[in-house]
Amino acid sequence: MFRFVAFASAVVGMAFAANAVHAADRLKDINQNTIGIMAGEPEWLPLVQDVAKTLNHHEGLRVLPIAGEGGIQSVSDLMNIDGIDVALISADSVAYAKAQGLVPPGSEKIAYLARMGSIKVLLVARNDTAGLTALAGKRIATGPAQSSGFATGELILGALDLPFTRVPADGTGAIAALEQGEADAALVLGTQNLTALKKPSEYKIIPLPLPKDIEGNYAPAIVANTEIERFGMTGGPVDTISTPLVLAVFNWSDKNPHSESLYTFNKALLDAANLPDTDAQWIKNNLAAEVPNIVRHFSAKRALEESSPATAPAEQGVTQ
Repeated sequence: MFRFVAFASAVVGMAFAANAVHAADRLKDINQNTIGIMAGEPEWLPLVQDVAKTLNHHEGLRVLPIAGEGGIQSVSDLMNIDGIDVALISADSVAYAKAQGLVPPGSEKIAYLARMGSIKVLLVARNDTAGLTALAGKRIATGPAQSSGFATGELILGALDLPFTRVPADGTGAIAALEQGEADAALVLGTQNLTALKKPSEYKIIPLPLPKDIEGNYAPAIVANTEIERFGMTGGPVDTISTPLVLAVFNWSDKNPHSESLYTFNKALLDAANLPDTDAQWIKNNLAAEVPNIVRHFSAKRALEESSPATAPAEQGVTQ
């Protein structure tokens, strides 16, 4: 009887151990195939959610959207916080972080997987503002120190040698500061912020030239008549500049397990262009397009080499 009890106990013990090992392996697989993707700015969260919706369960992926607290903060989060695997940020946020020593100088700690289009930089002011030089010494809302707008404002207005007083409001908050008289101009990323204008006919977009010493981070862009009129404004088209919108990652080595997860994610991203009946707008961008001044991650290069030509459209779209 004792032998039977001992044998039964051993069998139960082995079964428990086997189940424990199976559970541990399953947990490892789940975590290895789970990607946390952060939206650097609140207005980019719908795009991140759309990516997650499109890629979820493809090749066993579980993609979790995360709301970030600004482009510069997102660079720091990528480098320091577990679970933040990918961040949708503007390329100039990475450039600013490097310039300020937030990323170790001379290193390539931040890389990118894909270019998700470009985002236009808009300088909005009242109709009676003569032009860019008229804003010298004035109050310009660019955003709090951790935001993408702050980085853009520092780089562009600094390169244009335009002194200004910073107002820590960005996006629709910057537009509100302008209309409430708390700022003389608002520098915002993306035309969607113009929806916040309560009296759009009283405001205009100030043309922005492309400074030569930062042209690697920006490109010329145009705000078309149709865009301006859609928001109830006049005075187009307007010359401005844009910066790439990228899926940034920590630059893990090719031997790190994270690289394999990022490869699976990036392969799914490229494969999404061939999915039937998809209405995801970001797929229309050239995900294979190069981004100046940032290295492409090893996993993304590998995924591109294995992807079909159909996954890389010839034209690079402007997202916003």
